[in-house]
Amino acid sequence: MEANNLQPSPNELNSYIFQGVWKRYDKPYFSRLKWTLGNFSALLVMACVTALIALAQAQCWSLVRYIITQHKKSPRLGDSGPDPLLKLSQSEAIAAAMPTLARWLSNVSERLPRRLRVRLRSGNNTQSQEEPVESPMFGLASLAIIIFFIIMGFTIPWWLTEGALGTPIVKSRLTSDCLESVRTDHLLDMLNRETRADEIFSLCRDELSGGCDTPYHLVDPVITKTRPTTCPFGGDICHPNTPSFEITHWNMSPLVMGVNSRSRVLMSQRLTCAPINLDPFLWKFKDGSVIYVPKISDGAIQLSDNISVILTTLNGPNKFSNESSGRLMFTEKGPLDLTVLPAFTAGTNYFGLPESLILNDFLQRNDSQSFLVILRAGLSKYSQTVDDPFFSAHNEENLIPELPEYIADYEATALGCIEQFKYCFLPSPRSMPCTEWGARNQEFSAMLHYLIFHYTGQYNGDVYSILEHTTDQNLLSANEMLNLFKLVPARFAIYDYLASRISIHKIVPLKRPKRIIEFNRWLDDNKEQWIIEVETWFMKALLSGILAIQDGALYSLLDPDPGFSDAYLREWKLCGRILFHSPDFTNINWRGLWATIIAATVIVLGGSLVDMIPERLEHCSKLVGRGVVNFLSFLKKLLASIPNASQLERQAGQVWNASLLFNSLSRVRPWYNGRPESNTPFDETEMNDLRASPTHPWGDDLNRIEEYSEVDNPI
Repeated sequence: MEANNLQPSPNELNSYIFQGVWKRYDKPYFSRLKWTLGNFSALLVMACVTALIALAQAQCWSLVRYIITQHKKSPRLGDSGPDPLLKLSQSEAIAAAMPTLARWLSNVSERLPRRLRVRLRSGNNTQSQEEPVESPMFGLASLAIIIFFIIMGFTIPWWLTEGALGTPIVKSRLTSDCLESVRTDHLLDMLNRETRADEIFSLCRDELSGGCDTPYHLVDPVITKTRPTTCPFGGDICHPNTPSFEITHWNMSPLVMGVNSRSRVLMSQRLTCAPINLDPFLWKFKDGSVIYVPKISDGAIQLSDNISVILTTLNGPNKFSNESSGRLMFTEKGPLDLTVLPAFTAGTNYFGLPESLILNDFLQRNDSQSFLVILRAGLSKYSQTVDDPFFSAHNEENLIPELPEYIADYEATALGCIEQFKYCFLPSPRSMPCTEWGARNQEFSAMLHYLIFHYTGQYNGDVYSILEHTTDQNLLSANEMLNLFKLVPARFAIYDYLASRISIHKIVPLKRPKRIIEFNRWLDDNKEQWIIEVETWFMKALLSGILAIQDGALYSLLDPDPGFSDAYLREWKLCGRILFHSPDFTNINWRGLWATIIAATVIVLGGSLVDMIPERLEHCSKLVGRGVVNFLSFLKKLLASIPNASQLERQAGQVWNASLLFNSLSRVRPWYNGRPESNTPFDETEMNDLRASPTHPWGDDLNRIEEYSEVDNPI
């Protein structure tokens, strides 16, 4: 599938999903390993787990039944043979406990209102009042086991599959095509896919609350909005009585950007905008004027499309003219467009070189990237007056009687914006582990410098070797700065979002009009529509950045330094680390799965062994008794063959009488108050023949066995 033919869909990367066990670094240790399977395969695995849990439930009953039997022996047991309670089923145990439960319910009903108490008594008068033969503990334990394993049968598969009904986060697989790809070979693909965020938002008619971008966010972004009362620029060029608008996206981790990473570096992004007066940037030019943003040092203006906008009028009413430039351009059918100055790419500095473009003193700031967003209203008209300073419209135009419309006041209006970035490193021992707010290249270089120069290990002179073979968090984060964060400012910047769509894609990135006629615009807010536009740009740029990083699963977004080895590229290249949602797959907690299987298997084996205990004990006791009798018979014959055997025979007689004791012990004796079974004869004379065996003191120096257990190595 060609990358540039992929449609804007959450499932567009399904063919690139890695199916197997992988490690998700943002999760805790126990849930870090994920096993990604297709939905049908995952369903089969969970069916097997559920069946194992059901089998464990039956064997758990055998264990609990045996424990209760040993703790509370039955008074109705026969003499030999296994205890019948060890064959008691769960249904029989519950039925035997019903009279006790009914009596408890009757006691509870005494505290209920009289009418309800009569109903309960009438329903319970048919119950047997006899005490159950088996202890009610069997029934209560059976009910507890059934309820517990029913709950576990639902909760364990739910927990292992991260909720099952949600859309899991999966990882891309590492392909040879991606490893061998070169960034320059995919520039056209990148451009063709650049407007996908706009197409996705258009499905919700650019409404931020529509949820069209929700499937693409791995975690909810932390965004704050404030209204500073100060102007972000000097010289009082902001509109009076109009607070600025500041929107900030805090702590963007690699997970927010869609990358599986061990790095703990976080990036924050801030945009501050305010409506400004264009007069300080306006110069007369021929019959009209020009908006010029660079600093004029020698009094000469060098017109260029990326640093200036030529207007047809003097943009009055202003210091140059009292004529309404907005009405004039409506009459002359002027253009409707949006322009960013400096234009793409005059306002960017991707390579960290000294800035060559110095802006007007009113616009220049050393701690941020400054730019103007200029709107030319053209034929735009509104059904009511617009007090918004960016879309200002008070000129009444009665094209249709009794239906007045209003056209723009100026040919051009502008917003002044500054964009800033900040990087934080949480493992840093500093009290303030973050850089200052600043321009993209400045703060990137500051964080990279801090990570490398605060590495505490020994430097062997080979920076490639150190970066490749390290577990130090400083250098791991430095690797991520070089492979991911170097891309991020250009992909997520609002300036880049606006500049590329205006200069390259030739679109006007304003909210879609709510009416069919393009120029008959319907604003959401007649007083502060500009704030809605700025917030929309911010959210579209965020989604556009996420989608641009996701393209790393298809081809190389950044050509790595050739000094690194192939093993380094396989570990750090984005191809095998991209994270995204896919409803066609399921993640299973790998460690949790094995913990469940082992626990259930132990219960099953334990229950099976318990079921074998009575028969094994009876069989073993018979074998031991027969062996003792045979040994004593052999000993008697041996003594008879020895001279002076008469005296030894008398001693052996005592031993032979002792053999009767072992012979008796070889039988399974009845419990207290027991009675013999009908098919077993009771030989009273044999019981009377037993004599007290001579006492033989045991030695006190028995060998002791030191028990120990091996601790499994953690996975």
